Amino acid sequence: MITNINFAQAFPRLYFKTSGIFHSECQRTNQTRYHYHPEWLTELNNRQTEIEAAWNLIKDHLTHALLDLTGKQMQRKEMDLLLHVCGQISMSTPLSVKTTFFLNSYARDKQKPVEPLYGLSVLILHELLHNFLIEQDFFSKSQLLKSDLYKNMSNKVKLHLHLMAIQRKIYLYLRMPNSLTWAEYFNVDVIGGDYKTTWEIIKSDQVMDAFVNEISHF
Repeated sequence: MITNINFAQAFPRLYFKTSGIFHSECQRTNQTRYHYHPEWLTELNNRQTEIEAAWNLIKDHLTHALLDLTGKQMQRKEMDLLLHVCGQISMSTPLSVKTTFFLNSYARDKQKPVEPLYGLSVLILHELLHNFLIEQDFFSKSQLLKSDLYKNMSNKVKLHLHLMAIQRKIYLYLRMPNSLTWAEYFNVDVIGGDYKTTWEIIKSDQVMDAFVNEISHF
């Protein structure tokens, strides 16, 4: 077990925000796919404390796992996290997560089931791991991505192989089956395409471990 790194700093401290400016821009655009119903934002604002608490409940465990599995941590110690209800996808830069899947008001309007709140923490970890890998410049260093097995795959697949490998490994290491199952469901069934391809590749424990080990040996 690693003992010489402060566990609390493996991932940055997150400051959860719901930007009025960001949401105003979503409503002003002519592209209606970005628009949202005001009650979605109202519910998000009312539940922000609950969302933060769900993340804070597991963040130290995730930190511990990342350090134990890779021996590495993020350089940034603090980051803003924008929670939003726009049609815009979740992003690593700026760090932002789409929350509609987890809102009762959205589910009611769309006649869809409400996703469990731990799924939101899955999305947060996904975007944080993008930042983690970018900071370490793993993509230019990786020999696996240059190998015949992966060199001709799409850029999106290559951007997610290390990420999904370490995320899956973390959930296995921490024995978090609900988060693991939801991560697979979201990548394979909700997003699909290159995300599905990537998850199916790293679902092999041997492949997953190869990508995680490459991170730890850079």
